[in-house]
Amino acid sequence: MPKLFDYKDFDANQLKRRVGQMAQIAGISSFQFTEGRAKGVQALKFNTGSGLEFTVLVDRCMDIYAVSYKGIPIAWQSLAGIVSPTYYEPEGSGWIRSWSGGLMTTCGFEQAGTACVDQGISYGLHGRSGNLPAENVSIEERWDGDQYIMTARGKILQSYFVSENYLLTREISAELGKSIIRVHDHVENPGYSKTPFEFLYHINFGFPIVDEGARLIFPSRKTTPRDEVAAAGLAEWDKLSDPEVDYLEQVLEHEMIPDPDGFINTVIVNEGIGDGLGVLVRYDYAAFPYFSEWKQMGEGIYSLGFEPGNCHPHGRDKERERGTLQFLKPGETKDFYIEYHILDGAPSIEKTERLITDIRNSNG
Repeated sequence: MPKLFDYKDFDANQLKRRVGQMAQIAGISSFQFTEGRAKGVQALKFNTGSGLEFTVLVDRCMDIYAVSYKGIPIAWQSLAGIVSPTYYEPEGSGWIRSWSGGLMTTCGFEQAGTACVDQGISYGLHGRSGNLPAENVSIEERWDGDQYIMTARGKILQSYFVSENYLLTREISAELGKSIIRVHDHVENPGYSKTPFEFLYHINFGFPIVDEGARLIFPSRKTTPRDEVAAAGLAEWDKLSDPEVDYLEQVLEHEMIPDPDGFINTVIVNEGIGDGLGVLVRYDYAAFPYFSEWKQMGEGIYSLGFEPGNCHPHGRDKERERGTLQFLKPGETKDFYIEYHILDGAPSIEKTERLITDIRNSNG
């Protein structure tokens, strides 16, 4: 039974007797932005009744944008704001000009990471997927016993004649009274040619959960800095600072240790917010064997990113050189699962830290 508004537990019958429409306490609403560069972008807003609310940008790969918990913002939002895919610039680093930030940006499918030239073809930063609109979108709200489940589904297609074909079916779900977002992605190659496949989630947190005194808890066996700039911050990889003038981004790669179920649990926590507020990101290690931490402590762009992926974020050419470039055969499919759990209160945070410590010890 869900507990609502820090008040009481209610079963389905008790709630039905108290409200005419479930929209009074929870549900999914659809809307469209009407001005500026966001004009025309379709979106969905989830309200779980637990204090968790989040927005899904239907016209941008059904990525998750604004997220708040009890009125406290969780996700970082870029200076660009919400930008229609109409303004997408695929060349070089032009992707950044229309990058909205938000809790989760999809990167891929033909390329994820630094812009590069692979086998004579230029590929822009992080690929096209995050600027592709969803089709066949449906929303569903239903009772399953005493659980009220809210789900949005859609399909995102990227195709270029004979060279690439990707079809993503995305399902985002949440439950009444719970502060958890679940995403299930099913990717297939509907074409007839084997094609390279890079897939990465750019997960972005911002103020106030990102602030001086916040910390990261990872089941990391080994941490490797991307370059000399990141090497300077290696000893402080799990800590955040105040905003800094002219800060240069730091990217650190973590070799993660999965839990007994084969999942990775990564946490950002700020114990100075109320009784402690954090987010646990849980994802499938077999699907995402690589993880990068993106730290940007600069003024006005103050943010932190988690980047689980099936590739390193250094460009497709580098992945091919390493021999780690993945491919999708004709008709082949792959599934990806990720969850976002809001941690409200120090006890949950401490419990999570103990769990990850146990995982480290059990795996050496």
